[in-house]
Amino acid sequence: MLTGHGSSAAFVSAGAVAVYFVIEQVGYAPFAFAIATPVGYFLALWLWLGALNVMLFDLERRERPASGARVLLVPRVLALLAIVISVLVLIAILTPRDSSVALLYGLMFLAVGAVLLAYTIEARRARLLHGALPWLGMVAGVAYLVVGLEYAAYYFTPDVGIQLLVGLHLGIVQLATTPVVIDVNARYLAQLLYIVWAIWVGVTLRRTRAVGPAPAV
Repeated sequence: MLTGHGSSAAFVSAGAVAVYFVIEQVGYAPFAFAIATPVGYFLALWLWLGALNVMLFDLERRERPASGARVLLVPRVLALLAIVISVLVLIAILTPRDSSVALLYGLMFLAVGAVLLAYTIEARRARLLHGALPWLGMVAGVAYLVVGLEYAAYYFTPDVGIQLLVGLHLGIVQLATTPVVIDVNARYLAQLLYIVWAIWVGVTLRRTRAVGPAPAV
C-alpha cells in the first residue's frame, strides 16, 4: 500500500524537518507561542519520522531483488523504533524531573543516523541512487550519529554535552518581535543536509517511478 509513495514522503519529510528547524531557531518565542511551539515541534518530528519510514519502505521495494531483505531488517526495525522513542521523549518531557530526555533524544538520533547510512549504502549498491546523492545521505547519517552521541554525552556529562550540542553560538537576532537563535552545530548541519538529501531523493524517485526494480549486481 505504501509502495510508490516514496517521492511524496521524501518531500513531506524534508518539509517537516524544515518546520522544526525553524521552530528551534525561534526557541525564545513570545509567550503567545508557548504552547503552539512545542506542539508544532512534536507534530513536525512525528511527521518527519513517519514520512521517513514510508520513503525507506519504497526505496527498499525498488531495490529488490538487488538488495537482500535481511540486510535491511535491522535498519527497518530502527526506523520504526525511532518513532516509538520520539513518543517516549514527549512522555519524558511531560514527566516532572525526568532526566532521561537527553538519552532518549540520543537514541532516536543514533537510530536515524544508522538507518540513513544503511539505506543509502544499499541504494547505492543497488544502483538506485547515483552520483553524489547517496554520499550526501551517508554524510547526513554520520551527522545524525554525531548528534546522538552529543545527546548521550549531555546525559552522562552535562557540562561537556551542552557545549557539544550548542556548538558555535553566534548570537541572537531580533526578527520583528521574535528572537532568532544563530548557532552552528552538528544538529543543524544534519537537518540541513537531510533536507537537501530528501528533496533530491524525492525528485529521483519521481523520475524513476515508472521504472521497475534495479537490476541485480
